[in-house]
Amino acid sequence: MDYLIDTNVLLRALAMRNPLRLVARQTIKALLQGGAGLCVAPQNLVELWNVCTRNIEAINPTAM
Repeated sequence: MDYLIDTNVLLRALAMRNPLRLVARQTIKALLQGGAGLCVAPQNLVELWNVCTRNIEAINPTAM
């Protein structure tokens, strides 16, 4: 069975400080090991790019 991976799952798997990082990574790994196909829609890539390249001040104005 194929699964569409949501942008939030991708973000959590990549974010070093996200408390759900390990859960997201383990879930992706378990799906792949179980033979599942993982799909990413173009919209997911646009959203991922948008968040990953966003200015930190736009996310957390108190960060600086």
